[in-house]
This record gives sequence, C-alpha cells and structure tokens, in this order.
Amino acid sequence: MQKDIFTRIKIIFVKLRDTYFTGVERIFRYCKRLEAKLDDLENALKNLEHSNYALKVHLNNEIQKLKIDSSLLHLEEKFKPTQNFNPELFILFDYAHHIHRNYHNLGDFVQSLAVKRILESLDYNHFEFFDRDSLSFYPSSEGGGFVLCKDGLL
Repeated sequence: MQKDIFTRIKIIFVKLRDTYFTGVERIFRYCKRLEAKLDDLENALKNLEHSNYALKVHLNNEIQKLKIDSSLLHLEEKFKPTQNFNPELFILFDYAHHIHRNYHNLGDFVQSLAVKRILESLDYNHFEFFDRDSLSFYPSSEGGGFVLCKDGLL
C-alpha cells in the first residue's frame, strides 16, 4: 500500500513537472512572438521617423525657395531700370584701395580684368572702374543706370 501511494505521488509529480515545463515552454514561445512583434513595431517607428525627417527637410527646402523667390520678386520690383538706363556704360570694380599688409588680392583684379578683356573684344569701350565698397556713391549722369559687371557676370 505504501508503494502504491509513493507510485501515485510520483505520477502526480511527473504530471506536475510536465505541466510546469509545458507552461514554461508556452510562455517562452509567447515571449518570442511578442519580441518579434516589438521588433517589427520598432522598425516601423524608425521608418516613420526617417520619412518624417525627410518630409521636414523637403518642406524646409521648399519654404526657403519660396522665400528666395519672394525676395527676388521684391528686388525686381524695387530696382526696375529707369528710362535713362544706358546699357552701353559698364562699371567694373576697382580694387586699388583694397590693400591688406601691402598685398593685393589678385583674384579680385582678375575678375575685373577678365570682364574688361571681354568688353574690349566685343568693341565695348564705354566702361569705367569704380571702387566696389563705394558703389552706392557712384555719380550717375542724368539719374540713369548702368550695367554692373560683378564676378565676371553681366
């Protein structure tokens, strides 16, 4: 009879053990599935954040373009050529007063000389040199305008 009780207790313990390990295995598999779903959610969030950042950058670029376009339109309206505009008078920058420690910036001079040579090759001899930093004080004749050659551009 004692043996019978011990056998029954042993069978109960084995069933409990098997049930316990089966439950643990189920919990472990469930945790793995949850971990996989969490990884998927984290990846989706990263993709969303990247898309959001790219959208913000694109929108900021578009806003900057609109601001620049608006500024250019404002400047075009503000500085329309006058009726006395003389397209044959070209102003080239003069850098004679731009000396730093007895050295000249040859790059500045090269730009003006390049434009001068182009004008001379096109038989335009109506150009003047004027100091870049004093351009707002240029004595315009008859209130008319002029063509300013800046950085080799007309």
